[in-house]
Amino acid sequence: MRNIFIYGPPGSGKSTIGKLLAQKLNVPFLDIDADIEMNFGMSIADIMAQEGELGFREKESAAIEKICNSTQSFEGSVIALGGGALLRHQNRTLVESVGEVIYLDTAISVLVERVSIINNRRPLLDGNPIEKLTGLIERRNEHYSSFKLRIATNDKSEPPVSKNPEYICWEIERTLGRFQVNGMGPGYDVFVEKGGFESLGSMLVGRKLGNPVLVICDENVDIYLGKRALEILIKVGYSAKKIVIPAGEKYKTIETISQLWSGMLVAGFDRKSTVIALGGGVVGDLAGFAASTFMRGCPWVVIPTTLLSMVDASMGV
Repeated sequence: MRNIFIYGPPGSGKSTIGKLLAQKLNVPFLDIDADIEMNFGMSIADIMAQEGELGFREKESAAIEKICNSTQSFEGSVIALGGGALLRHQNRTLVESVGEVIYLDTAISVLVERVSIINNRRPLLDGNPIEKLTGLIERRNEHYSSFKLRIATNDKSEPPVSKNPEYICWEIERTLGRFQVNGMGPGYDVFVEKGGFESLGSMLVGRKLGNPVLVICDENVDIYLGKRALEILIKVGYSAKKIVIPAGEKYKTIETISQLWSGMLVAGFDRKSTVIALGGGVVGDLAGFAASTFMRGCPWVVIPTTLLSMVDASMGV
């Protein structure tokens, strides 16, 4: 599962939004600047005072490289970047290879107001923070403008007013198609994205879902997606099998459930194995019930293939 990198100029709210977004998605959060300070036992300001901006940038690049190359430790995390972390081409290339960059688009007047209040941790703005910030943004304008996924953190009023952090996070969730749904028992992840089916294997690996995997679909869906689902899973190392059931509401019976239980036993299932429901509401209901009652419950994933299942059945099973 790809990381989410929060980026923007000083004062755009990267740490605040990143931490809140991680809580809403129930994933780890990391602040690059805070991580550097912890690892070296000194503030960013002290590092820059001793080693200059170049010395700090070297440490920043090393931290980014560590994160991007540590798929087990940081995969799927929300990561707040420093305001100049992606100025180096190699940093940007690494980050974009393992995640999505969300740029927090903030009016200069809002940035100025924020950094004027809290400036003790912004060594690049020492002296005259308003003048320094304005100049910094002008120099980086082309760089900041190059990021496509942009979320406005203030409205269009004059003077602009900051948006509620909860609303900003909701806009990020909608933009990425990533949500954590609660209120019906333990929270679960929802992904809405174009071509998401092809990411099935990496999504399961990212969530550390166990082997073997059983794909359950009906005879109609099997024609189009059944074979491909097994190929995707096997490619990333899963032992995957498939059960195809008749299509139709009339087959939502205990006999069909018994067929699924038998298939899970034959596949060598235990409580850590994974069921995948690939289909509409009937398949989701049957596979979900079979998974929840096999050995007192095992993990399962639903891939809805109908509009009704996408907006209703797969959200309430």
